[in-house]
Amino acid sequence: MAARRLFVTILVAVLGLGVRGQSSDTLPYISLQAYLNGEPALSMLLQLAIPSYSLLSDTGLKATVFLPTSDAVMSYLYTEFGVSDLADLWSNAVLNQRLLGEFNLRVLPQMIVKDRLLTAQQMSNGMKLRTNSSEEVTLVVSKAADGTMTITGPQNSAKVVKANQLLANGKVVAHLVDK
Repeated sequence: MAARRLFVTILVAVLGLGVRGQSSDTLPYISLQAYLNGEPALSMLLQLAIPSYSLLSDTGLKATVFLPTSDAVMSYLYTEFGVSDLADLWSNAVLNQRLLGEFNLRVLPQMIVKDRLLTAQQMSNGMKLRTNSSEEVTLVVSKAADGTMTITGPQNSAKVVKANQLLANGKVVAHLVDK
């Protein structure tokens, strides 16, 4: 396992897959679910993503994923559902069911681009991606002089706060976003 991680790290370094100011990190997680369980910045996403969403635990998944941080999830909950405290959400069964259905059937599939491994450096303006919800998205990518990157899709714009997280032995590239 350590030799495989080392190989992926060397491959990333040789191919120059990092972004200025944002290196590629090979992490020991075997699936998206394991990453959600282990990354504190994604704790809110973990609470909303139901384990039965099979792609999360699929160790054979090859994909690029855009994962909203906990702050981004809380912003979404407030904007879309008027929820500012999770206690309000969990105590309202109707709202809870509506939110979990919306998030897991519509939002979560839009975060996953199967069969494409894209580092931040490889994303470009006009690139077309097909999400797991079968929606084709055309990216508008803005890269600032300081190396930060903003990605704009059809519904919102998000700053990449942590790019190029390589999971599942390099078969999944995760990017944490602020929206």
